[in-house]
Amino acid sequence: MQKLMLFSHRHPLVTFLVLICISLVAAMQLPMLKIDPSLDGLRTGDKAAKNRYQDAVETFGSDKINIIYIKDPHLFSPEKLLLVDELVYGLGNIPGILKVESLFSTNNFKNSEGSLVTGPLTGWVPETKEEAGQLLDNARANPIINGNLVSETGSSIAVNLFVDANDQNPNFYRNLTLDIDRLIEPVQDQFQEIFQIGDPYLRYEISEMMLTDQKSITPFSILILFLTLVVVTRSLGCAALPMLTSSTSILWIGGFMAYTGIPVNILTVLIPSLVIVIGSTEDVHLLLEYEEGIHVKGIKSLAIDRMINRMGVVILVTSLSTFLGFLSICLNNVIILKQFGMIASFGLFVNPLITCLITPIYLRLFGSNKSRQSKVPGNTALNPPQKNWLDFFADFIVAHKKKVLIGFLVVTLGIGLFGFRVKLENDYVAMFKKGAPVLTRLDALTSDFPGMQTFFIRISGGHKDIFKDPENLKQIADIQSYMRNGNFFDKTISLVDFLTLIHREMNQGDPEMHILPPTKERVAQYLAFTEDDDINRYVNDDFSDVNIMVRHNLNSSHDLKKALKDLEKQIRLVLNPHFTFGFTGDNILTLEGADAIADGQAKSIFLMLFIIFVLMSIIFTNIKAGFLSLVPNIIPVVVNFGIMGIFSIPLNVGTAMVSVIAIGIAVDDTLHFMTRYNDEMHQVKNQDEAMKRCIRSEFKVVAATSIALSLGFGVLAFSQFMPIVQFGILSAVVMLVAFLCDIIVTPVLLSSTRLLTMWDILSLKLRREAIEQSEFFRDLKMWQIKKIVLLSRIVTKLKGEMIYRENENWGAEEGRSQSMYLLLEGNVRRYHLQSDTGKEVPVGFYSPGDIFGYIAILDNNSSRSASTRALSDIKYVEINKESLDRLHKMYPHIWGKLYRNLARILGDQLVVWQGIFSERGGLK
Repeated sequence: MQKLMLFSHRHPLVTFLVLICISLVAAMQLPMLKIDPSLDGLRTGDKAAKNRYQDAVETFGSDKINIIYIKDPHLFSPEKLLLVDELVYGLGNIPGILKVESLFSTNNFKNSEGSLVTGPLTGWVPETKEEAGQLLDNARANPIINGNLVSETGSSIAVNLFVDANDQNPNFYRNLTLDIDRLIEPVQDQFQEIFQIGDPYLRYEISEMMLTDQKSITPFSILILFLTLVVVTRSLGCAALPMLTSSTSILWIGGFMAYTGIPVNILTVLIPSLVIVIGSTEDVHLLLEYEEGIHVKGIKSLAIDRMINRMGVVILVTSLSTFLGFLSICLNNVIILKQFGMIASFGLFVNPLITCLITPIYLRLFGSNKSRQSKVPGNTALNPPQKNWLDFFADFIVAHKKKVLIGFLVVTLGIGLFGFRVKLENDYVAMFKKGAPVLTRLDALTSDFPGMQTFFIRISGGHKDIFKDPENLKQIADIQSYMRNGNFFDKTISLVDFLTLIHREMNQGDPEMHILPPTKERVAQYLAFTEDDDINRYVNDDFSDVNIMVRHNLNSSHDLKKALKDLEKQIRLVLNPHFTFGFTGDNILTLEGADAIADGQAKSIFLMLFIIFVLMSIIFTNIKAGFLSLVPNIIPVVVNFGIMGIFSIPLNVGTAMVSVIAIGIAVDDTLHFMTRYNDEMHQVKNQDEAMKRCIRSEFKVVAATSIALSLGFGVLAFSQFMPIVQFGILSAVVMLVAFLCDIIVTPVLLSSTRLLTMWDILSLKLRREAIEQSEFFRDLKMWQIKKIVLLSRIVTKLKGEMIYRENENWGAEEGRSQSMYLLLEGNVRRYHLQSDTGKEVPVGFYSPGDIFGYIAILDNNSSRSASTRALSDIKYVEINKESLDRLHKMYPHIWGKLYRNLARILGDQLVVWQGIFSERGGLK
């Protein structure tokens, strides 16, 4: 990112032309962008499950039904039934409707004067009240029709439309729904209630809601973000930058979606808003860093260079973490989440690139030339701390580190325990808000009829004509009886229902004979009375497979899964062990999508945490830093699930994204905080003071980005889709929790360690000759040596300046407590002062690579035996006891080698001293 910004800064015209060309190419793709209002994306992406469903549809027909619900107290009158008949006739002519199932088209089986009469329930529209009444009696006497096409009370009827969808036509569902509405509209006032409800209608409603969301949420997100940035930067010009980068990113995203064929659906429709909100955070960091640079440098170009040097690597890492956070959503096997992860990750990949290309050009043209020091939440060296509430807050955190951390973790654990109450939901009815017209219609339908949701129970016997045997059919009847007597399912229909009805009517309508025929011959005889159109939805051509069609109103994936688990257990008890069975249907694929959501959620979270751990461990060259960075990013996830459990918010396609996105975004502020802490430690060499300065300098920036994110996500609460509302509210809350973690938990954790960044190590330049000839660094690699130097303090002195004085006690000067010195450049003289003349008597000379003053490290209660002075301009590393203690904690392997080298140096010195003393007769 640093090189990208430098290129833009050095070559603004070329950069501008490249951006324009790519944007034009993206714009040319937009006409091919598709809108997909379907709910197919909620299904599992498991190919085996989809193949089973497709095979069932090809064998037994579609499970997609649109229902026309008609209610009126005088419904069974000639006038009303005539209107229904005309409506049914018109519905049959609408393109896309494969079959119309109504009182006027369904077959009936009835005993008449000792003979079985088969044919349409009615051959004509009743002309008298008596005929209408007889039609109602006949319909209610047929258990297949009763509760399916006519209600128990007779005040409402249903017309079932089986739809042959044309997925190649993007306007199919819209056209179908509007065609049906055009037929309903003329008779709307003739009935107490009449409407359509079902899969095609839901798809149409979803497409309309998507357009509404896009028209309202995206502009609102822009407004909220713009106002927040104006407040934070106090500059309209600075607030306009994120708008420019976001709009360019959205254009590129649209072009990418059109090129790849990924449509605008109920989740991808959110991506423009997310890019606006999330992408703006780096713009804020860059803008505030530029403002700080203007105060330091005073010149626009130098301020931009400073911004690039300080932020390039950080933006690279934060952008990478956010990109990987969204990309990990692709691990989910739910199609719509996979598509969302792909497009969102692409958007948050190109947005930082666009930001890095546009920002230098924008600041060059419109950046402020004046310092607004009071507004720059930067280094405390630039903004000298004043005792305000933020200082008291920092002092409190430092003074009560353990209590604050324990309290925070206890509260988090208490909230997180509620997470065990979270349930899985992936039902499309749950997408609509309470009071939505769809739910009102569904409530009206289910008060008189089975729910509109359907699935198949397919049972395979493996042999031709096996389900012409009454013994095998009895097993199907037992399964239906169990379902009928339970509380989960509303209606089941199978081949058994036709055979039992015919058997009853063949026995003069005796209710006691509403059972299966006793012999294979009788079954074959009864099947001769049926037509293919009657039973082809319930049995295949060779009678080796049967199908039970189930309708229900379980609009909860959790409840449906529980019901199916219970049903599966019962079927295994009843069914021949040589038979196979399975649940399939659009409803089942959607249910399996719920399991895929949970599985994908776990994979995404663990992958994201692993990536953060690896990245932070590499960036700060320490595994401990990797573990520390996880804590403030795990807490928001725990709180998120706890809140979901407390308020009974389910895990669905919307809320499944919150945790991973929260981690991906929250780690940005964690990284900025850790980087600032590292910078402060380089200056003050005191962890508590560095922690205070870090809180003071980062609080405003982190608060600004967190509030902007929280408000941006909060806008989604105005969505028409309940999962998106829940996603927006949870994300807004989690962003604030992440802010508290970064400003409270992160400083407390960092106060127990010392950080080194990879770019610190890479940017540190040491003279190789000084390092190679130093015994102190023997057997150490260059990167290990750099860690030692960075944990210490590099000092420069002019010729003639003192390093330490003879008889100086440890701690006599601040920063000199138990320090030893490694000379990097120049030469140093070691000498004694004669007590009588004050003359300097040289006792040694040090050149680059030499170490001196090390007795201070080994003896706590002694003083300097000689003085040292620079013979030329020098640079040396001051290594004190605290530095070595930190080295021991962070890198014990390096510490061990260092002390072994120090012992070797001491041993060599002892040998030299022993030789000298022996020559002088001092040792025997």
